[in-house]
Amino acid sequence: MEIHPLDEQATASSLRELAHSGHLSQPALERALILIGQIPSADRWRSLLNIALLALGASFMVSGIVFFFAYNWVDLPAFFKFGLIEAAILLCVGLATYLKLDTLAGKTALMVAAVLVGILQAVYGQVYQTGADSYQLFLGWAILVFGWVLVSRHAPLWFLLLILLNLGVGAYLSMGLRSNVELETVLFVLNATALFVWEYARQRGIAWLSARWPMRLIACAAFLAVVMLMFEFLSGYPFTDTASPALLPFAPVVYFGFAGIVLFLYSRAISDLFILTITAFSLVVVITAGLLRFTFNSSSELGGAFSALYIGGAIVVQMAVAFYWLQKVARSKERSQ
Repeated sequence: MEIHPLDEQATASSLRELAHSGHLSQPALERALILIGQIPSADRWRSLLNIALLALGASFMVSGIVFFFAYNWVDLPAFFKFGLIEAAILLCVGLATYLKLDTLAGKTALMVAAVLVGILQAVYGQVYQTGADSYQLFLGWAILVFGWVLVSRHAPLWFLLLILLNLGVGAYLSMGLRSNVELETVLFVLNATALFVWEYARQRGIAWLSARWPMRLIACAAFLAVVMLMFEFLSGYPFTDTASPALLPFAPVVYFGFAGIVLFLYSRAISDLFILTITAFSLVVVITAGLLRFTFNSSSELGGAFSALYIGGAIVVQMAVAFYWLQKVARSKERSQ
């Protein structure tokens, strides 16, 4: 039995087909797209503008404090430097308390206070020339703001904490390493764990973790670390050097296992084409790097011109397959909505 177009579930493609066939006028099409969430409404635009202006104002305030100290550093007494930053922190915390942490303005005030804590640490290190390593600054900063992060229920503050952990752990592991394998492995584990825990918490119904942008950035960081790990594997293979890290031979298992989990999770259970695109792009990069490794090892037989043609054709084929698959996933998600 054929279903009439007006009886189908409303999707962007079906609505455009109805408009093309003359069943919907252009104003009706735009209104219908707004109702199904394909086009932002006026209220959503106003909300976005309010958030953007609030974030811009907070960024300008923090930047102004930083440049004020940079320009007047020599002329300011030490206690005035500390007093000014501490007063700004107390003002922001008081403002967050007054505005309540369930409001965006209150959460933004607490976010600014957390950033000012890092500025205070940097000023302290410059005034007293403590000689502390950079990892101590970032990890100390993370510890000092951890309590605020817990009570804030604010995704950007949690994301700031994750950035501090990445910088602190990265700076600590960078000291005295023979290779970058340990660093890339730890950063991958940290970000991959954060991605899955964040996604699990969101699926459990924690509303303030509903924003998609933190998970997309965390996924970028995780894939960057594991792709760099794959580059280390390809450059070191077949591991004739006895000093090669013991973890390096397992890099393909880690990478393809993580990519497979992400592809399954975000194509079946969760709809996020951005993360799927990142995954597909990383696969193209890793596979192409592997082909380059093979081609360069066999350059005397294949010839330079054929090698370039071979790699170029492989990239085109991979991109075409990835594009076709992403389009197929997007259509299936659109039909299911």
